Amino acid sequence: MASSPRPVARFHATMQRIEQLRGELEEAERHFETALRRAVRARIHYERAMQEPPAAPPEALFRREGEFWTVAFAGRTCRLKDVKGLRYLAFLLAAAGHDVHVLELASAAAGLEPRSARREPELRAATPGLDAALDARAKDEYRRRLEELGDDLRQARSWRDPERAARIEEEIDVLTGELARAVGLGGRDRPTPSPAERARVSVTKAIRSAIRAIEQHHPDLGVHLRASVRTGRLCTYAPPGETPPRWAL
Repeated sequence: MASSPRPVARFHATMQRIEQLRGELEEAERHFETALRRAVRARIHYERAMQEPPAAPPEALFRREGEFWTVAFAGRTCRLKDVKGLRYLAFLLAAAGHDVHVLELASAAAGLEPRSARREPELRAATPGLDAALDARAKDEYRRRLEELGDDLRQARSWRDPERAARIEEEIDVLTGELARAVGLGGRDRPTPSPAERARVSVTKAIRSAIRAIEQHHPDLGVHLRASVRTGRLCTYAPPGETPPRWAL
């Protein structure tokens, strides 16, 4: 007697369903293994990130904002009127621990392409009249301007305006230096020095004047800069015996 087709059909359908479920199970296992591997990798990255120290925030700020500088150091913040010496200081802070030639420093602070100290003879040769002394008219104008600046400086000090006083002192230093270099003993004219020497005198005086202005508003930073900034033909910012703070510029 022939068997009924229904049980056979049900058997085949059941076997097909079992095969289908086995395939779905294998696919689910593959997805699970993939998800597990991703979770393990994510956990490893998380643990590594937790072990690595976060990026240290800046410890100090020395940033120009238009005509003013915002300066923060040792938990104290102040704002200073822009003067050339502050630009020199900012450049040195950015190059902490490295010597910077005054020609490069002066050019960079003025927004010009830095001059190389090795090109100094070329600069002298390419600048006619560089070694010429000031004429009598120029000397008289310098002296009159110095008298005016002396009055302005006394007024700025009486009004307790250190930023204005610093700018006036900077101009006085420049003019006085020009006269001193142009006039020798007995009032006789003498040639002016090299560009590097002129820059050394000007940059040194501007930096010292800026540090004096900083000390008026932020004594701790003034002390720090006075001990850390070295001037000369090569200028450097290098705090003695300690790592420079992280400056945001």
